[in-house]
Amino acid sequence: MADAHPHITAMLARYAQSPSNPYEALREILQEIVLYALSDAGF
Repeated sequence: MADAHPHITAMLARYAQSPSNPYEALREILQEIVLYALSDAGF
């Protein structure tokens, strides 16, 4: 993932040790991004 944002790369690294479903890791990362954006927008 050479073109990935450093924060997303760091988030993916947290799930690299886990043998869980990669879609679950992606869902968790997207959820974290959306929640941060909502919080930042004052929602």
